[in-house]
Amino acid sequence: MRSVTVDRNQRELTPHGTSAFPVEINQDDLSSFQDYHIRCHWHPELEISIVRSGQALYRLGSGTYALTGGQGLFINAKVPHMILSQSEEPAILTTFIIHPSFLYGTPESVIAAELFWPLQNSRRNAAIRLEPNTVRLFLRIDELNQARPFGYELQMKGLFCEAFFSLLSPRETELKHAAAIKESELETLDQILKILHETYAEPLNLGLLSEKVAMSKENCCRFFKRVTGQTLSAYLEDYRISQSLPLLAEGKLPIIQIAAQVGFSNAGRFSAAFVKRMQCTPRQYCRK
Repeated sequence: MRSVTVDRNQRELTPHGTSAFPVEINQDDLSSFQDYHIRCHWHPELEISIVRSGQALYRLGSGTYALTGGQGLFINAKVPHMILSQSEEPAILTTFIIHPSFLYGTPESVIAAELFWPLQNSRRNAAIRLEPNTVRLFLRIDELNQARPFGYELQMKGLFCEAFFSLLSPRETELKHAAAIKESELETLDQILKILHETYAEPLNLGLLSEKVAMSKENCCRFFKRVTGQTLSAYLEDYRISQSLPLLAEGKLPIIQIAAQVGFSNAGRFSAAFVKRMQCTPRQYCRK
């Protein structure tokens, strides 16, 4: 039987997608889960759940949603939720879990500041029922993911953007009045990111970083987590892994040298971080 592994705060521990392609699409049969339901959990990614057959009951802090075949629900980042079958026939779901950075690019982008941060910070939008046209767009994404023709990742991204536009456009006024990131905060974020990108191969010097952006260490850490949803160390580790990918693909350097070149203190730590984000070891990635 399957189960969702969580920590003591109900945060799901299983990683979703990879840093290279932060999207995961699952076909979930609720009868295959322990106690025939998906236990209460949350994660920092956005989730789209579409009922393919049967009936499912979604329980969130903001309310309860009953869905039947062909209906879908958007579940916002960091929203605890559980899913149960609501009929004798087990509910079959297609679940999309996507890190919003796949859509907005860099944290300081206009799309992040004006659309996704207000969405993620909106308690009113903890969950949103999907319109039939939006459901069809997500099902097309699922078809592409299963067929995987040439360039399917680019096609998927285009359809994800179209689907989220259809989800957000009716909420234009609400998002405009939500607490978006201030321009001064975006400038600070841009400054932090430039420093991290220029010095990623070196150990993180939080004292020097906070000094350059005129913040205390504690405020610098809190600010970065608030506006990006990630800690400084998690972002830096992701960035280091992304910088290792072209080096691994070239195959010219030994893995231990690549690990050092992108800022890991040893090959073991590099491998552990790589597996966590890419779902394979550096050697397996090279063979692919």
